[in-house]
Formats: sequence, structure tokens, C-alpha cells
Amino acid sequence: MARTDEEARLGHPVRPDPGAPPAEWAAVTGAGRRGGESAVRGAVARLQAGAGNAAVAGLLAARADNTQGARRVGPALHHAGDSDSPDKAASGDSLRGVAEPAEGATQLDDEALPPPTSSFTKINPPSHSTYTVSGTLRQAAEAVGAREEAGSATATPDLVSAENETRMVQAQVTVDLAVVLPEWDGKAAATQSQRNEWDRFKAAITAHEAGHVQIDKTSFANAHTKILAKKTTAASSAEYNAIIARAQAANDAYDGDAHGRPATNINPNIGEVTKVP
Repeated sequence: MARTDEEARLGHPVRPDPGAPPAEWAAVTGAGRRGGESAVRGAVARLQAGAGNAAVAGLLAARADNTQGARRVGPALHHAGDSDSPDKAASGDSLRGVAEPAEGATQLDDEALPPPTSSFTKINPPSHSTYTVSGTLRQAAEAVGAREEAGSATATPDLVSAENETRMVQAQVTVDLAVVLPEWDGKAAATQSQRNEWDRFKAAITAHEAGHVQIDKTSFANAHTKILAKKTTAASSAEYNAIIARAQAANDAYDGDAHGRPATNINPNIGEVTKVP
């Protein structure tokens, strides 16, 4: 192979700087995946010799359709269970679902992601975890009531998209669900009536949080089709935010309905003996 003027001057071949863009970059990208004309095929061969097959493979895999990958993580929708303190009226205020972070801003990652290969909405089965309260039924009821929420359900939406110069062309929506419920470690030592009261309360709070999960499943169903139906990227992003807002509003309305609140309060007087002087 003939030496370049620079190589003749130095007396040895000049190896390319591995950290610099290959000199044939523009020629190869302009030729497409198959290498283009003979001059470009020669450029590919020289690029392979100088930078290796991996560099050529990565280069040829670069997008030629002007799409960009992006990820938008929505705020976690935290839906609190009803108040369970024996000192609070059954019809009193319960903790409402609140968006976290409070500003609810959609976040766009600085580093673009590869475009998704297909569009879908995936709502994962809820994960379940517990916290523990101890002591008598009254102590357990007071411990539950002292918490910010007796139980909770959280939905965390995530959108990965591909966009061209005008609109969103692919959307993958994934929603993670998490449920937290109480456990009472003093149940075995309690009377049967106290155990029954705990079981009744536990079933009620479990059903309440399951209602939040169902609302989230309904709210986010087919979210990708709603997002992609919009004509611009901005409108698609706005629709994603609107879906999140509608889910939050539906959960707030559910918490504001008093239908299940009396059932989710623990009666701490069950099984207790009151002594009269």
C-alpha cells in the first residue's frame, strides 16, 4: 500500500488516533448500510484496518432516519390509605394521593436512549410489602393511626420514546405498582374477637388499596396509543402528562368517597375488659 506524504516524512505508517473520529466517517454514513460506491467501499476497508471492525459496525448501526430516543419519568402517584387512628372520626379527612415530586414535572434525560423497537403499554403486577405493629389490639391501632397512612398504593409511570423532527413515532409506557400493608405481630396472643377485628380491618384496607391499583390499571391502559395519536412531540408529551394527571384525579376522588372508611378503622375496644370501681 502506498504511503502518504506524512508517512514518507516520518519513515513509518501513521496509525489513527483511537480517540478521534475516523477520517472516512462522513463518506461511510452518506453511503448507507451497504457501503455505497467503490470509493466508499475502499473507505470502509481502510476504516476497518485502522479502527477495527467494531468501529465500522457501530458506525453502520447509526440512525439514518433522524429519530431521537428520549425517556420521560412521570411523578410517582402515591395513594394513601384511610385514617385508622381510633381518635379520628370515621368520616374525617384521610390522606389524599399526592404526586411526588410535588411539582410533577416530566423529566427528560440528558442522554438520549436508543429508539424502542415497538410501542406498548405494560402495567406490571403490583409488588407487595408490609410494615409491622406490635402489642395489644389497642396499641396496634394507635401505631397504625400514628402513621401517615395505614396502607398505600404507588404507581410510577415511565415513558421511553422515539421522535423524528415533528412527532413522536414510538412509545413504550411501563407502569410499576407497589402496595404497602400492615402486619400485627401480637395477633397470636390476642383473643379470638380481637383477631377477628384485625382480620376485618386488614381485609378492608387491602380492598381499599386494591381499588387504587385497579384505578391505575384503568387510567394507564393503552396509554401509548393515546400518546401516539397526537400530531406533535409536544402534544404527545402533554398527553402523557395528562394521563398521569387524570390517574391522580381518579385516585383522589376514590379517596374522597366515604364508602369504605368506617370499615378501615380499627375498633380498639374489642375484647377489652373495663373494671368498675
